[in-house]
Amino acid sequence: MKRIAQLVEQGLAGGSEAERFTRPWSFLGVLIGGINVTRAMKSTKAAGEIAEATKSAAIKAAGRACA
Repeated sequence: MKRIAQLVEQGLAGGSEAERFTRPWSFLGVLIGGINVTRAMKSTKAAGEIAEATKSAAIKAAGRACA
């Protein structure tokens, strides 16, 4: 997981050293949690809504990407 977080960090722009460390973990935490909740849903409609919310939250958690 640490290597994955480092790869995510390479694709993010700006921020302090602390932010460049925490943003990838926030991004991955939102994605992993969202995937687990989505998979647990019996309703495909609810699963789709959670997947969309997870996508939005992950993008916000990651912040700006490199150009």
